[in-house]
Amino acid sequence: MKHVLSLLALGLALSFASCGDSNNKKNERPGMPPEKPAPESPKQIGLGIVHDNIAFENDPNRSYSIYLPKGMLAKQRYPVLYCIDPHGRGEQPLLQYRDLADSLNIILVGSNTSKNGMSLDASKTEMDLLISEIQRRYPVESTIRLLGFSGGAKVAFYYADANPNVSQIIYSGAIYPMKRQSNISILGIAGKRDMNFTDLVSFDVSLGKAPFMHEIIEWDGKHEFPNQAAMYDGFYFLMNDSVENYYEKRPNISPEEVMSEQLLKKKFYQSYGTKDLEWWKKEIAFLHEEATKDVKYERILGFIGLGCYSYTEQAIKMGDVQKADYLVQIYLAATPDNEDAKRFAKKVEEMKKMRQ
Repeated sequence: MKHVLSLLALGLALSFASCGDSNNKKNERPGMPPEKPAPESPKQIGLGIVHDNIAFENDPNRSYSIYLPKGMLAKQRYPVLYCIDPHGRGEQPLLQYRDLADSLNIILVGSNTSKNGMSLDASKTEMDLLISEIQRRYPVESTIRLLGFSGGAKVAFYYADANPNVSQIIYSGAIYPMKRQSNISILGIAGKRDMNFTDLVSFDVSLGKAPFMHEIIEWDGKHEFPNQAAMYDGFYFLMNDSVENYYEKRPNISPEEVMSEQLLKKKFYQSYGTKDLEWWKKEIAFLHEEATKDVKYERILGFIGLGCYSYTEQAIKMGDVQKADYLVQIYLAATPDNEDAKRFAKKVEEMKKMRQ
């Protein structure tokens, strides 16, 4: 059962990896973030302030975000947590977790350059440059701790395999196969309303009695960075390699329920292009009805939305109006408030008019 859960989780989790992790606030991606202005030179980095656009010393075209806790003192070295947002918005987790950073005197650094759409090798290069920059310019410990959400979680796992100095990972929103088997500890924070919830649960199950610390907790959230209350456990984990009252916070879902949900996701994954719109609309109407009673179906709707984003984007790029129209109708039915679905629908209508 453990082996089957592991394979099924990884297969579904990586299904859309080549297309990038995408959706909006209701699912995953709120569109591409606006371009930042030219990075600024760090004349003086004030304590207790999120600086979101600091230029690299030797490359003014690259930038990072940084938060130095209010209680920092001179001539001391501090732990640093490198945060990886899937869209290169390095300031976002810093704004969310600065109070936690203050309470534990942890420096927060956000990558502004690693983002979805890049190869993992390219993201690794960006992380190498960022970590080198921070270690050269700030009073930080050499130990590397990573926090990754969604596509950023995949980068964190990939980077940990390449750099033995990574000692801890906090991940949410996605998983990625990890080869490391020593000198590391990892914590998954799984949102109960996140379409990838069971992927994270299955991944932790697959680790079994791995020779390193691995724990997973749940929180009542969607596909987004965990809120501050949930991340308290993440910061506690950084300091203690464990979670307070851990067994009370583990996901409350049985292996049978995980398998059932993973198989349901597989059913819909295999139905893109093979089932007509009437079938999809009927199935989605049932999911919406059941979602009012069971969060499992809310996750399935989010999963359908994720697939629709990836495939619709591909179809539009290829100029396949018929396929894009088919997909965007499924997308709107599954996630009617999704801004990306509405944007794609508008684009498809424009493409139709150009064909007339």
